[in-house]
Amino acid sequence: MKITACYLGMWCVGLLPVLCGAPLLAQQYHFDFEGPNGLNGWVQDNGQPIALGPGASGANALALAVDPLNPVRRVYHPIPFNSALAYRYSSWMKASDTDVNQRVWLDWVHLNDGSAYGSNAYYTIGGNTGWRPFAVPPHVLPPVDHSSDPNAEFCIVLEVSANGTSTAWFDDVMVETSPLATTAFLWVRLLLGGPYSNGYMPANLRLQNLLPALEPYTALGYAQAGGGGGEVAPTAWWSFNNLDGPVDWVRVELRSAMDPTVVVATRQGLVSQMGSVYGADGTSAIAFNVAPGNYYVAVRHRNHLGCMTATPVALSAPVATPSAHTGVDFTAAATNTWGVNARKVGDTLYNYRVLWPGDTNGNGTIKYAGAGNDRDPLLVAIGGGVPTGTLPSVYNPNDVNLDGTVKYAGSFNDRDPILTSVGGVVPTATRAAQLP
Repeated sequence: MKITACYLGMWCVGLLPVLCGAPLLAQQYHFDFEGPNGLNGWVQDNGQPIALGPGASGANALALAVDPLNPVRRVYHPIPFNSALAYRYSSWMKASDTDVNQRVWLDWVHLNDGSAYGSNAYYTIGGNTGWRPFAVPPHVLPPVDHSSDPNAEFCIVLEVSANGTSTAWFDDVMVETSPLATTAFLWVRLLLGGPYSNGYMPANLRLQNLLPALEPYTALGYAQAGGGGGEVAPTAWWSFNNLDGPVDWVRVELRSAMDPTVVVATRQGLVSQMGSVYGADGTSAIAFNVAPGNYYVAVRHRNHLGCMTATPVALSAPVATPSAHTGVDFTAAATNTWGVNARKVGDTLYNYRVLWPGDTNGNGTIKYAGAGNDRDPLLVAIGGGVPTGTLPSVYNPNDVNLDGTVKYAGSFNDRDPILTSVGGVVPTATRAAQLP
């Protein structure tokens, strides 16, 4: 399946925004505008000082003010140019009002007067009153090299324009490059059966500030491959109060097309309420340090059964137009998965497929009764003596419905989904993950 861009800076499936990412590429330039040297290397064409303002994921942010006499402001920072690499760039942005236009792009610039060649047609789009990330997906730059011009520099460009008096802020500006021969990109969508209801997943863990900034899978003993592991999300992610906001960390694996038991590369990301898997930076297609080619794609969650594509998927290399990358939608009934009944029907209204919930001990099998079952750990977690007790305000694998509370009995408890996953009739039944 191909995913096309509705507009640059945010990918869409239907009307759902998709921003995915991974932090491991060949070279990364990160501008957080913090500390006494936070503005080093940045220049502007009007001679005015660059101001700092309230930050997104840190203490400071770059603030650019415009007014009727100065309706456009730009600042620049030189970046090495290499037409043989793929580039992607992103920024957290917000503005004082929605009439403000914000852009981030790469271009050759005459630093003596601030004029740009306009060689790169792709850019982010901002202008929201609340912080949010925007990105241009990975693409190959136009090969035109203007370095022979003594006044030209290849730069990351930040721009603000408005008809009236306004201020816009930028933070965590990122430019990442990767070699074409060893980089492939992927978009993934999935839904978790534990919290799923009526077409989306509530973000209770995020709303209670229980989501960890560091991915949990390495600490849980999941083996990492291909440079994955240790992904950290900026804390600004937790301030999202819309369907783009994260529900929990998930894991994406690429497996060998010749032997699907062999995990070639891993990445941890954040799944949104509508199921889009975001990279830790919240901004772009998930990047894997592998050669473009065919791979099985598997998804995992810490207390749900994982699943995998039935056949290898062709992952593409970046091209000149950042409008399409390979995608796998595990919520779609039409997406064929490995094994038998690897996903659960979420409901009959939307017909989404969801991951089976209830693998609280993470052994790949959901078991309600008998030795090593997934039900007893819930009772232990709440104290073991009083089944009606709860363990509130936790990030815990026994919290099957991801509401931030481990609950054994009563409404919205975490025990019933386990029984439902094994069939709901025979407590001694089990359900195994359909992963080779």
